[in-house]
Amino acid sequence: MAADEAKDQEGTGIPWTDDAQALLKKVPFFIRKNVEKEAEDYARSHGMSRVEASVIVRIKASKSGESAEASAQIETPSPAPPVSSAAPPEPIPSRETVQSDSPRVSESPTPKTASAPLREYASFIILRIDPEWRKVHPAEVGHGKKEFADVVRTFESQVASSSYSLVGLSGLGDVLLWRVGTNIGLLQEMTGKLLSTYLGRYLTVEKSYLGFLG
Repeated sequence: MAADEAKDQEGTGIPWTDDAQALLKKVPFFIRKNVEKEAEDYARSHGMSRVEASVIVRIKASKSGESAEASAQIETPSPAPPVSSAAPPEPIPSRETVQSDSPRVSESPTPKTASAPLREYASFIILRIDPEWRKVHPAEVGHGKKEFADVVRTFESQVASSSYSLVGLSGLGDVLLWRVGTNIGLLQEMTGKLLSTYLGRYLTVEKSYLGFLG
């Protein structure tokens, strides 16, 4: 697997530092390619000659939705200047004067708790292709595949997707669609749009599984 990752990175045309590669290997494999692509796009758009570890840290922070805690600062009153021993005794202030002149210690703001990490949901859908799809005109087949792929690209910034052919491997169906995201509503919306495409009219959901990671 390490050899495949190195091969993929060599083909991008932009080098990676050793620290960046080490951090990339710690990213879950089902979103690793998305993080890799975002890191290279970020490096290119900022004129960087290579992908550094700081870029991976930035992307991981944005994916997990972590926020920094606010530190509370307590204001400390400045000490009163020393009273000269030669000065005459000052009059005893009244109770009202003591209350109004006494320094107030500002209340420290309540520290904000860090946001809980977003839960990742995994969706597995086994699809069966209607045999009538083989009779469709090649031009319409190309249009249907492109329309289906466009829907996947629309959600790729929020949902990591992978598809696998089951032809000759399983009698349950023809295609396995594997998706990972942090919002169940987005997974449902994506499924509806996929099945509404021209290709989707020839697809039947044979099995559907949903779970969460971590």
